[in-house]
Amino acid sequence: FEDDEISGHRLYREIRKIETKRFKKGLPTQPIISCQWETVASNLDEFQEVS
Repeated sequence: FEDDEISGHRLYREIRKIETKRFKKGLPTQPIISCQWETVASNLDEFQEVS
């Protein structure tokens, strides 16, 4: 949740993606984790929809 005088109120959702790859011998590598933020709501109507 973000509250800023200029941009107003915003609600965000975190999206995590985890990728794993295997070596030729079948051993797994370290997972690659990426995170992104998606705006879920930025006005009263959108806040009411997600509540």
